Amino acid sequence: MTFRQSASGSCLGSAVMVATDTGATRAEPVIKAVLPNANVPTSIRSSGAPVVHGSVSDLGTILDSWLAEDAGIACVIGADDLRDGLFRATSRVRSLTPELSKGLEFDLVVLIDPETFGTGIEGAVDRYVAMTRATQRLVTLTSPCVGGRARLPACPRNMVADD
Repeated sequence: MTFRQSASGSCLGSAVMVATDTGATRAEPVIKAVLPNANVPTSIRSSGAPVVHGSVSDLGTILDSWLAEDAGIACVIGADDLRDGLFRATSRVRSLTPELSKGLEFDLVVLIDPETFGTGIEGAVDRYVAMTRATQRLVTLTSPCVGGRARLPACPRNMVADD
């Protein structure tokens, strides 16, 4: 997957995304936020690729680009109702919930609205597990609605959830 990054940090092309630090770096604070004394393992593998953030509407572009450039296996991880209808799983692109992804690894992992994976310790564990399934690239996509409630793919861009 190729994203050309501009000096401002946004990627050029049809998908506008912001690149940040690595997936392993991002996953540890998810657990530490709910279990401050947790013994979180240190990853021995690093691709050096940054985590990419974008909108759920970028999913097709991200998968198409990756499929054209890479021969590995990808996985879209999200809640059942958030993955349904977003794309069709194939032999090279799997679709799983965070719970079903545990113990598996994929070259590319795309998280769909990870804040909807649950609350408290269980939600943090599900987010951590999902974030650590990627062996090469991690992408986090969020739906356009903002606020304290779950984001929905069908939510109109001009609708903001009440706080």
